[in-house]
Amino acid sequence: MSQQYFFIFSIGPVQSFIAQARKAQDLYSGCRMVSDYCRYAALVFCDKGGTVIFPKIESASITNRFVGTVATENEAEARKMGASVEKAVRDRFAEEGIMAMQTGLGGVDLTHVKGLKEQLETHLEIYWIFSPYDETNYAESFRRAELVFGMSKYMRTPKQMAYQHALQEYHMFERDFLGETGRKCIVDGERNVKIYRQRASEKSDFLNNKLFLTKSEVHIIPSADAQISPRLIQPGEGLSAVSFFKRCYIPDEVGKILENRDAWKQKYPEKNGEKRKKLFPSTAYVAAADALSMFSGAPEREKLSELLEKHDEEFLFAENCTRNALQSAGVLEKDIEEVIRVQRALEQTVKRQGASLHPYYALVAVDVDSLGKHMAQQKDRAGQEEVAQKLHEFALAVEEVVSKDDLGRVLYAGGDDFLLMLNLQRLFPILQEIEEKWNSCGLPLTYSTAFVISHYKAPLSRAVRTARAELRAAKERFKAEGKNAVACCFMTKSGATTTVYFKQDKLALLYNLFEALRRKKYSPKFIFQFAQNMADMGFHGETTLEEQEHIRQFALWELQRLMARAKEKKPVADNREEKEKVTITIELLISLLEEQIRDAGKYLDMDNFIRFLKMAELVAKHTNL
Repeated sequence: MSQQYFFIFSIGPVQSFIAQARKAQDLYSGCRMVSDYCRYAALVFCDKGGTVIFPKIESASITNRFVGTVATENEAEARKMGASVEKAVRDRFAEEGIMAMQTGLGGVDLTHVKGLKEQLETHLEIYWIFSPYDETNYAESFRRAELVFGMSKYMRTPKQMAYQHALQEYHMFERDFLGETGRKCIVDGERNVKIYRQRASEKSDFLNNKLFLTKSEVHIIPSADAQISPRLIQPGEGLSAVSFFKRCYIPDEVGKILENRDAWKQKYPEKNGEKRKKLFPSTAYVAAADALSMFSGAPEREKLSELLEKHDEEFLFAENCTRNALQSAGVLEKDIEEVIRVQRALEQTVKRQGASLHPYYALVAVDVDSLGKHMAQQKDRAGQEEVAQKLHEFALAVEEVVSKDDLGRVLYAGGDDFLLMLNLQRLFPILQEIEEKWNSCGLPLTYSTAFVISHYKAPLSRAVRTARAELRAAKERFKAEGKNAVACCFMTKSGATTTVYFKQDKLALLYNLFEALRRKKYSPKFIFQFAQNMADMGFHGETTLEEQEHIRQFALWELQRLMARAKEKKPVADNREEKEKVTITIELLISLLEEQIRDAGKYLDMDNFIRFLKMAELVAKHTNL
């Protein structure tokens, strides 16, 4: 008689793999790879007789794990099934990695590169468990399966890489524990360089003096190779097999992979040198997207589109559009003058409309609060499947909201996790639309949001890690209040950060204040004057309840006084609707200030309130009208 089991499968690494990104395309590909390979594992599991409960594998993006059920004769058969699913995923990763890299390099044979295949074979961290399934006591058997799965992650040791046996002098170490020795990948910093693009200035001895590798351990792309686009790998850039695979990866087409498990083999063109479509725009493009929309009718627009397809979008900004900078980025000599001419035409068009090319964009992370707890509370399978369906529908709604214009991109949207890249012009409207979609999806849950406003030249990996860290911090700060939190972080080009935390219902207030400052309904001077006055009065740190009351009364009076002085004096301010907006904004700011009490009433967080005001001013300063 067969036994029913829960099957839980996860694939990683996730956060580190996704965050290891030098380009926006790296970030996008990392998100899609995790999703595509988890879906592939679920499909292999289904082919072996299993059924998936969560998530909906038809979604464009899914989480890095799935939960399903299957009937097998005994535990030994179950283990064989789990091992075969894992093997299928690992085999595909190694085979597709080589296929994608070879296609990206125009058909070059990479099988001779020592250690390249081993980097691919040892990358994935896969965990899976089977646990008895009891239909009559569904919630308890599901809880037990989750506990067993959580324990399984502490019972395995990752395989060490040890194919280099040249360092005999390290006799005090066990050789198989040494791992790789040589120059590390510029993106992940963990593995040896396997693909390197030579600079024109580098001499023949750079292998020994710079890479610390032999010819058999790395594939060198000559600096003069015009067939390999600088978008794929720039001069002086060295990548591991995993990072270069990510750079060359073409995402699965969900419909095709659902019909044919081997459809991934058809993604890479057999014809060498076939033109590859750009999968995802750079951070520079997203930051400049609102200005580019003003250039849509210009005669140079078609030429600009052609240049954007061939080169990195950083040349949109004048600071990167010099002859020396373009030469260093690998732009061909025949294209340099054309790039400079089109960039200047873009800049002049934008200036004529009273706007600027702003260098900041927003990276937005959204996470559903307490989804695991909610799933564990479902009494039967149907309840969990209903949650999966509603999250699938919400993901589709997010895709629709973000993708309806050229001012935003979805990096990942599936399960309980979302990652978006937005132009500042559309940041707040999109966040409001997402909130409306969530409120109509019918789930008795909340979600928390963290968005990092970052300079396009700031390391992308830092922006990703900051967004994740601030999301955790926001959830922890409002844990006792049911989470539903927002963290907003402004990160300058140098890496300095300013972060404010608030509840989701105050997001509209931040938007209103941002709009008022952007449209110059208020002078931003009131914010800095208020901050200075509070500092002069010493309103920081722990306070008694009596002191808090005095602080609040003074702060409320001072805020109203300064905002009244900061209102624009033009006739439009006499408009009744405008006056009502001003009154509402002041009232909401007062209510927000009254909520800044922490640690059981011992601490008035005046700094957080002031950062809220400053955040609206910072975003407004870097946004066009």
